[in-house]
Amino acid sequence: MQYDALSHPPRPPAVHRAKVSVSFGKGGVVASVRMTSGGILSIGALVSGILLSTAVLVRASARGRRGAGWPPRLTPDTDPRD
Repeated sequence: MQYDALSHPPRPPAVHRAKVSVSFGKGGVVASVRMTSGGILSIGALVSGILLSTAVLVRASARGRRGAGWPPRLTPDTDPRD
C-alpha cells in the first residue's frame, strides 16, 4: 500500500497555552496567551534581533563620544573626592 499525502489531512499545529495571575491590594490582573511553536520561534528571533541591535547602537554611541572627552577622565585638579 502506497502512502498518499492527499488522503490524510495535515494535523493542526500544536498550541501552547500560558496563564498568569497577579494580585495586589484589592485588585489584580489575569492574562493568558495561546501560541503555536512557530510563534514562539518568531518572538525569540525578534527579541534576539532587538538585543543585538541595541548592543551595537550602545557601542557605536560610546565610540563616538570617546573622542569628545568620553569617558570623563579624572585628573588631580578635577577630582571631586578632594
